[in-house]
Amino acid sequence: MNLNLENQSVLITGSSSGIGRSIAEGFLEENARVILTGRNKRTLSSTADELIDKYIKENVFSFAGDLNDPSELKSIHQFILKKKY
Repeated sequence: MNLNLENQSVLITGSSSGIGRSIAEGFLEENARVILTGRNKRTLSSTADELIDKYIKENVFSFAGDLNDPSELKSIHQFILKKKY
């Protein structure tokens, strides 16, 4: 299916495993740039590595942190702005 998502950026919370990871893979299959997030750095890193091996490396980004924390929201906002998606 072609959803015309090439070069579109998507932030997916809780994407280091389970449903979030599956959603991330769906977007990557459509050539979107995906920002993975999760609280567990090890799991997030492992997921990012696996997705980089399977999809275009330049389309996979990751941010570890608890997005319930307002300071982490500020941090991910800066992360996104710095990457200039």
